[in-house]
Amino acid sequence: MVTPAAFELNKNNTYPCLMTKDFKKKFIQLVEERLKTEFKPANLTQRFTYKQFFSFQAKLIKSSVRKREMLYKPLRIK
Repeated sequence: MVTPAAFELNKNNTYPCLMTKDFKKKFIQLVEERLKTEFKPANLTQRFTYKQFFSFQAKLIKSSVRKREMLYKPLRIK
């Protein structure tokens, strides 16, 4: 899916190798599509999209910090 043609070389820039505009758009679209994928975490009964799960995890971290007890459990991908 990714080829050398997806990148531009620019030796006069701080970042000499960057994604082309077209590939960057395609890459962002692919990431957004992946974030819509549903899955069921092993330790939970509810299904989430990755985007929903990131939000859920952020709320758990926030709650863990406020209550000073570890409620957060990391996502383990098999």
